[in-house]
Amino acid sequence: MSEDTDTKSDSQQTPLSPWRAQELQRLRNSLRRGQQPMADWQGGTLAVSAVPGAGKSTGMAKAAAIAIANYQLHSRYQLLVVTFTRSAAASIRAKIRDDLKTLKVPQNSFVVYTLHGLALYIANRHPELSGLNLDNSTLVTPNQSHRLIRACVEQWIANYPRRYLTLLEGRSFDGEETERLRRQSVLRTEVLPNLAYTVIHEAKSSGLLPADLWHLSEQTTDEYGILAIAAGLYQQYQTIVRSREFIDYDDMILAALRVLENDAIRQLWQNQFFAVFEDEAQDSTPLQYRLLQTLATLPASAEPNLPFSNAKGEQTSTSQPWPIDHATRTTSQPLTSQPLTPDHTLNLIRVGDPNQAINSTFTPADPIYFNWFCQECQGIGRLATMDQAGRSSQVIIDAANFIVNWVNSTYGSKNSTETVPQPDSIPQTQP
Repeated sequence: MSEDTDTKSDSQQTPLSPWRAQELQRLRNSLRRGQQPMADWQGGTLAVSAVPGAGKSTGMAKAAAIAIANYQLHSRYQLLVVTFTRSAAASIRAKIRDDLKTLKVPQNSFVVYTLHGLALYIANRHPELSGLNLDNSTLVTPNQSHRLIRACVEQWIANYPRRYLTLLEGRSFDGEETERLRRQSVLRTEVLPNLAYTVIHEAKSSGLLPADLWHLSEQTTDEYGILAIAAGLYQQYQTIVRSREFIDYDDMILAALRVLENDAIRQLWQNQFFAVFEDEAQDSTPLQYRLLQTLATLPASAEPNLPFSNAKGEQTSTSQPWPIDHATRTTSQPLTSQPLTPDHTLNLIRVGDPNQAINSTFTPADPIYFNWFCQECQGIGRLATMDQAGRSSQVIIDAANFIVNWVNSTYGSKNSTETVPQPDSIPQTQP
């Protein structure tokens, strides 16, 4: 990235050819009703709440291709697409490329990253700001039984013997040696490792430092000081990680955010990206969302309402960047995104399932965070819903019902005669 990177305000657009305008219309019309708000996006924020199998990734890929063609993006002014896993990133990248090939649009007008891949790329470009030395660092993904967590627990016990003794004795301990050994084992191998694992992931993914937890612990009054114990475990973990030159996935996000705290560098990255499209947003943590929000923010030098020339060469605003056949709309299809105005500071689309986080078993992800984003967007009329699952089309439902009915009719009567007692076999009650 160079200092002369094009800004969001100086992108010069030329009129769309009639052929390309027609292809864009065809691409938009190929989407289902729930997917079309992404294709109709005019800038600003948009939340898309989607059920599993609704075609989130396909809809986002086509919407990305439409936005790239509309705003004539290029290698120095790109669309940033983000998802959670590498396989998902590869899939959506291939879909966008196929659509861009059809539209005859340059393939270097977008980039696709995983959340952590994006953070690592930013941190690696500015090591003096990120504080990460990737040449000597080792990536770790500790769980409750990881040696790093165990070392953290043992170091905490050595540094805070009085707190450990309070936990060990509890409320009713008679000093019996067997019970003491049992409690020691449970604390060292289960209770404290689980507490350390939970607090480290939850606190780091929320951008909290050990000092923040220490401050919060001063406001609690529980007799065991659990939050203070958690802060101590977190502090020991951070000390050990730094001493051994380890990094975890949350460190990548934090490092990227440290880079973007620099005003000049932050504006360079913001000028590089026209907008951010996030797939599988239910798997994002607050820290990861903060990173995407920063990159999607329009820099101070940008003029949000960019001029646009339509297929006829007429100068228009971005409120309608390409001809839309309004006859295809119905009253149940509101235009969920409003024209971009100076009041808007983000170019951000987030698509996800509000009911479940796919990776919550392995990460601190929780759909509540995406639900909050959806509620905010709903308040300004920028929430779209995708409630039709392609995996459950009428043909599939009919086939499933046919099989169920066939099984019931073929085997149901046989099973019922074997399991339901006959009238003469029911014991009679004695008077």
